[in-house]
Amino acid sequence: MALKMVILGFDGENTAAGVWESIEDQQKLGVVEIEDAVIAYRAAEGGAAKVHQTHSTTARGVKRGAGVGLLAGLLLGGPIGGVIAGATVGAIAGSLQNHGIDDVLVENTVRGLGPDKSTLFLLGEAVDEEKLRASLKPYKARVLQTTLSEEQEEKLRKALAKEEFGTSG
Repeated sequence: MALKMVILGFDGENTAAGVWESIEDQQKLGVVEIEDAVIAYRAAEGGAAKVHQTHSTTARGVKRGAGVGLLAGLLLGGPIGGVIAGATVGAIAGSLQNHGIDDVLVENTVRGLGPDKSTLFLLGEAVDEEKLRASLKPYKARVLQTTLSEEQEEKLRKALAKEEFGTSG
């Protein structure tokens, strides 16, 4: 499966967080598989933008390291020590390794974030693109950047541009 990145912009400092909750629900339903996500927002009164990482590479490293440590411990006769050593090594490796959304891209995008705005960075794969697009419609998202094919990106832009309530477009 080839992972794709989509960066969506929203009015409202809390909108991206609300959309992330919806995406998590969609993930539980098997509509989308998310590898990494980042929420960025700036308060209505301005100030510094805040960034929230939703997936921790350190936590993933701890889990992987603990598994390797357990296996090594069983082979060498000390499973508890192996788990602890493996988890420690895994945590260090996880913190040094970032296979998710590029931090520089996040920083560059967040610099241009205006007051009372939020952004959601998603890295993953849509299992059911139609259902995913439908779940995003109510949030009035703007597509800021993607690694989708031109056809997929155009479908997403059109789906998000349609007015659900009031005027039709």
